[in-house]
Amino acid sequence: MVVVGFLTSFLATLVACGTSLDGTPTADAAGAPSSSAGEEVEPAHTSEAGVTMISEFPGDGPRADTAACVQLDVRLKVADGDTHVTTPTGDHSMVVSLNDTRVIPGIRSGARGMRVGGRRALGIPPALAYGDHGWKLGGVPPGARLHADVTVLWAADPPKWSWESLHHAVSSGQHHLSLDEGSGPALEAGGQATALISSMDLKHDAVLKTGWPSCSAQAIDLGSSDVSVWFRNELKGLRSGGTRIVLKPSDVPAEQADAWLVTLVGVRN
Repeated sequence: MVVVGFLTSFLATLVACGTSLDGTPTADAAGAPSSSAGEEVEPAHTSEAGVTMISEFPGDGPRADTAACVQLDVRLKVADGDTHVTTPTGDHSMVVSLNDTRVIPGIRSGARGMRVGGRRALGIPPALAYGDHGWKLGGVPPGARLHADVTVLWAADPPKWSWESLHHAVSSGQHHLSLDEGSGPALEAGGQATALISSMDLKHDAVLKTGWPSCSAQAIDLGSSDVSVWFRNELKGLRSGGTRIVLKPSDVPAEQADAWLVTLVGVRN
């Protein structure tokens, strides 16, 4: 459910995983931090890449461009002021790396230097958007200049852990290992989340598949019967921005993966 209108192509994995779930810190209904808390709007300027920073509300969270993965809320329209770039789902957020070349250069360049909780209004020239060909499916005509409102909802690096700590958790009968309980909304029974998930094989101390550093987020629905009850139970109460390693119960049939590192990017209950 990522807003693929901001990507240079439709990617099935991103379409399935990005959401407009609430992140930390929270934003107003327009997806932008409120300016009523004494925030100063920085003056317009143009970057070396040619992106015009029309206005900015500074954030005070982690920097986006030093993080491995970020969640951006992006509202994009053609600069004539009338044409909003369409998306298949209506969602506006995506979990990406700012080095991901599938994101149009104007967004990647324009988000540099931003912090979590910050918002920028950007003027993006055609060369850093969809160029002379445009993007017909998204409603972008050839040679169009774009306007984007970008908010950084979340930014983080991969969590640190050790195989020794995992084996100790298993031997002591723990069902999950908490690395960081997060500070945003807590995931409740029946709630939904966007998460970066890595599967692990404790028999061989091997990571089988990881959401880091590709920033391949997945959707988790605790109300779905497709998610095992024991897995749901070990994620309940984890807050947005937090990370737990969920351990497979001993009575669950054997499979290659027996532990999952789960970082919640956003939560909606």
